[in-house]
Amino acid sequence: MTKEFKPIRFDNIEQLCNTSILIKGALLKYRWTGSAILSYGLDDHDNEWYFGIVSEVLWYIIKPTAQVSDSKGMLCHEIGVRETGGNAYRTIDLKCYEIMILA
Repeated sequence: MTKEFKPIRFDNIEQLCNTSILIKGALLKYRWTGSAILSYGLDDHDNEWYFGIVSEVLWYIIKPTAQVSDSKGMLCHEIGVRETGGNAYRTIDLKCYEIMILA
């Protein structure tokens, strides 16, 4: 069976967690999203892929504001990753990072 990197998106992250694909020990590659590059004034030519191993998957609910019509809040995920290149720990999310998982 050949494995390939598949994107993690807002619409499939729950399924990846529930089917034990996005778990501790999974291999990810990630880089800044285009919107994060613009927001933070980063160099878009220096946006290489980083590789890391999932240490933990975190989730929490943001309390809705008066402008949000969903009274249940918003479910957010963050992924704790141990980088393979330098063993640094980084917390990544789908808002700032384009994330792919080897599956």
